[in-house]
Amino acid sequence: MSVKSKNKPIIGITRGVEDSAFPWLAVAAGVILEGGIPQKITPLKTDKLSKCAGIILLGGSDIHPSFYREEVQEGKVYNLQRDHFEYDLMGLIIQKHLPVLGICRGMQMLNIARGGNLYQEVDSQSDDFIANTRCRRKLSPAAKS
Repeated sequence: MSVKSKNKPIIGITRGVEDSAFPWLAVAAGVILEGGIPQKITPLKTDKLSKCAGIILLGGSDIHPSFYREEVQEGKVYNLQRDHFEYDLMGLIIQKHLPVLGICRGMQMLNIARGGNLYQEVDSQSDDFIANTRCRRKLSPAAKS
């Protein structure tokens, strides 16, 4: 380890084995810009986990509904290897009191690991759902130019 990196925290960033590298690289760049050392953590690459000062759980595919006591919906794609890995990782994070940041799917995993649940399709499973119309507006012709 170089003198320059001696005092920099190692931040583990999860991703699935088959996931795109771009989200990981974007978050890793942010870790570097803030003075940390990014470390890739996947179900197949956990050897540096014990050296991590914090963990970032990235987004990705839907979490299998069995983790939050729901039925499987047709047409969904799941990554059970990653689901089990990150769920178990959350146990370690909680046990060691490590700082953790969940992004999208990562936040859902934090919720599930602490005993929470999810709506698989919030607009059809919740009477309280209010559609975010701001995200669905079309650009006016004037805004396009």
